[in-house]
Amino acid sequence: MTASSKSSPSLMRKNIFFILRLGISAAAIFFLWSTFRGRWGQIYSMLRNINFGIIVISFLLILLTQFLVTARLKEILSAQEVHIKFKNLFFLSMIALFFNNFLPSALGGDVVKAYYAGKQSKKTMEPYTAIFTDRAVGYITLIAWSAIGLWIYRNQLNNAAVFHSVYVMVAVAIGLILFFTSRQISKPYHWIVNRLPSEVWRSRLNRLYDCVNGYRAHPFLMLFAVGLSALSHLSLIYMNWLLARGMGLDVSLGILMLLLPIIGVVQNAPSINGLGIREGAYVFFLGEYISSEGALALSVAFYLVFLAASLCGGIIYVMGGGGQKLGAMGDAKTS
Repeated sequence: MTASSKSSPSLMRKNIFFILRLGISAAAIFFLWSTFRGRWGQIYSMLRNINFGIIVISFLLILLTQFLVTARLKEILSAQEVHIKFKNLFFLSMIALFFNNFLPSALGGDVVKAYYAGKQSKKTMEPYTAIFTDRAVGYITLIAWSAIGLWIYRNQLNNAAVFHSVYVMVAVAIGLILFFTSRQISKPYHWIVNRLPSEVWRSRLNRLYDCVNGYRAHPFLMLFAVGLSALSHLSLIYMNWLLARGMGLDVSLGILMLLLPIIGVVQNAPSINGLGIREGAYVFFLGEYISSEGALALSVAFYLVFLAASLCGGIIYVMGGGGQKLGAMGDAKTS
């Protein structure tokens, strides 16, 4: 059997999954287009009201968020003895942002970061486990913000879905923390893994768990990473608030702190980078506070500014020789 024939089933699965994601996004966009038929002029007027200065500040806030996320990843990588210059890691984060937004059928942004981090550090598993941990820290912090918001605004909410969403997210977050920090709780996982027929996969999955579990030895580093994550989420929440104010929408920072993390989790449902799902979630969760038209306009404004910022990653990618030079950017040295 040739190498190409071996890869055919894998390629077919990827194509089928991409078509599924594309179909979900297309269906969500069609639903929104039909639902808001006759009201797009109102939404467009809201978008036109945004002051250019607010757009610039929002653009800079996205870059600030990427700066904070990069600092978080650098700390998490350092615990795995993977040392990459901050500048190079920031470039990788921006390129990953570009891949996520403009090349949805290609490798995901996290895979791109792990691949180039591996090339620079000459390590294989560690960059992937570090990026997995980095993403987990991001989501757990996001859920924590939502839980704090729910506690503050619990008497002002009428949407039962908000309560249910936060409860489920908190339960999942606690479960993940316990699973990766307690070998006693993770025993069923190891029992299953150790009975896999493939020795390669047994080794990889056990090593993955060991690498993530190893972060228990770095409590202060992880607390610092959580702090950076909290600041990055606050930056995006404040950006949404600015855009809402620019459109004349009156919504409190506290409500955004509660609802945007839920939207951030929901948009990770299978789709093309959350397209359609994210906009629908804005309408569903924020519609009762700023009108459904205002919620949709806010989601579009956020996405357009995010797209503009991610173009910076495309410029970096092209200047790096389409990735050929990027893997060789400097030696893996601490900045």
